[in-house]
Amino acid sequence: MRVMTRNLFLGADLTPAHRALAAPGGPAAVPAAIAAIFNPGDPPGLVQRTDFATRAVALADEIEAARPDLIGLQEAAVWRADDAAWDHLELLEAELARRGLRYRRAGVKVNGDVTLPSAAGIAVGLADREAILARDAPELEVSGVHAGDFASTLPLQTAEGTFPLARGWMAVDARLDGTALRFVSTHLEVARPEAAAAVQLRQVEELLQGPAATDGPVVVVGDFNSRPGGAAYERLLAAGFEDGWLQANPGDLDGFTCCHRHPLDDPDDRLRARIDLVLTRGGLVATEAFRLGAEPADFKAGLWPSDHAGVAAVIEPV
Repeated sequence: MRVMTRNLFLGADLTPAHRALAAPGGPAAVPAAIAAIFNPGDPPGLVQRTDFATRAVALADEIEAARPDLIGLQEAAVWRADDAAWDHLELLEAELARRGLRYRRAGVKVNGDVTLPSAAGIAVGLADREAILARDAPELEVSGVHAGDFASTLPLQTAEGTFPLARGWMAVDARLDGTALRFVSTHLEVARPEAAAAVQLRQVEELLQGPAATDGPVVVVGDFNSRPGGAAYERLLAAGFEDGWLQANPGDLDGFTCCHRHPLDDPDDRLRARIDLVLTRGGLVATEAFRLGAEPADFKAGLWPSDHAGVAAVIEPV
């Protein structure tokens, strides 16, 4: 079975908005921060400059080359401006369909949804979603779709109160050519500062006690925001998971997947950390693993496909 993990990238770093919301004097700077992040007018926001419609073509190139059976997607955004919407997942699906690549949504989950005022005079909304796409083929059986929110979240302190930075997971049970497994996709909290790292580690425990709590074979993919050697990564290995990249590429400590600087328009930019992972447990091994969107040839139409690289792997029973 072929699997893939891909952080699609929301299109902008939301940190300026978080800082504006948390400013001691109140959220007066929020509208300007939102306009810099998302503005379909002039001057264009960062989301417009990192143009997902263009990036969707490159992302579809990756899927066409890798031909995964299951794809775990993170940051599958829907942006809204008043009554208009830009659905990144729909754009990617349309590009796949245009090429005759048959994929269906096994499930989509909203992690968080917020609307804030913009200095451009519009209300800007963002829904941050997880999704699992399955190759639409009779030989691939997908069932038991589940999704959940992490109870452990990083609190954002604002003048209007405390709000959690929501994250979650999705899982399906799949069978193909005699290989059966549970496929879990997730996006964990960042590893810095220390409070965030503690939340990230608690989210790992929720994964282990939740969708990964099965005696059968499991593949967990996603943006773990934890490098090899990090507490969250090591906890997953201690729970019996193996790193698919190292299974398939013994001794290769490269495989970096993070992160291209915004607005993704520097062809010479290189990745510096490996935080997007394919993990296996329960009689499975990754016999092949490779990155997507990481090589100079992947810089197309003036943009990288995402601020992350993706990872694809061939998973086989031992």
